Amino acid sequence: MTSSIRILALSACLAIPSLAATQSVNEANASAVEARLLSFLGKDLADSGALAVKLAGDRYEVLFDLRKAFEKSIAPWTVKEANSILHSLRPLGDGLWEYAGQGNVRLATGLAAANRSSSVALNVGSFDNKGVFDEKLRFIRSGEFTADDVRLVMRSGQDSLTIAARDYAFRLAFTEEKLRLGDVSAD
Repeated sequence: MTSSIRILALSACLAIPSLAATQSVNEANASAVEARLLSFLGKDLADSGALAVKLAGDRYEVLFDLRKAFEKSIAPWTVKEANSILHSLRPLGDGLWEYAGQGNVRLATGLAAANRSSSVALNVGSFDNKGVFDEKLRFIRSGEFTADDVRLVMRSGQDSLTIAARDYAFRLAFTEEKLRLGDVSAD
């Protein structure tokens, strides 16, 4: 589970800043950042309206709507509950971007079939992540990730599996040894 959560957290943080193509924060560039982000998604997901980027002072707000993202792509499953996740991006110069996000995650799905029903629910009571992304590396220079009250519940008929973690935290750092090559450390 630890590896899965790290991969999900890393993916979320990488997807947002890695696509920012400009260091100047303005409305026109917000549209360019959104278009670039959408170009990296599959067509169905890009067309779902799940991703939106808007200008917010000296940064961009990137909103990802879980319901819109999953609604069409998980048939015959249905989305019973889902929320949106908000991250911010702020250019630091020289291809470096500060990213931050906090909130919670609620995603519940269900499948009703003849004589059997199944469900999957993921709840993260709260999460917080922040750090610096380097466009040249397409990787995080440094990042801190925390989550509280993580709970994944899978049910099928009479069977169920629950995986839970009360507090979860890790830090990630990249040390460049040669141009675009280096070591990644996590603790």
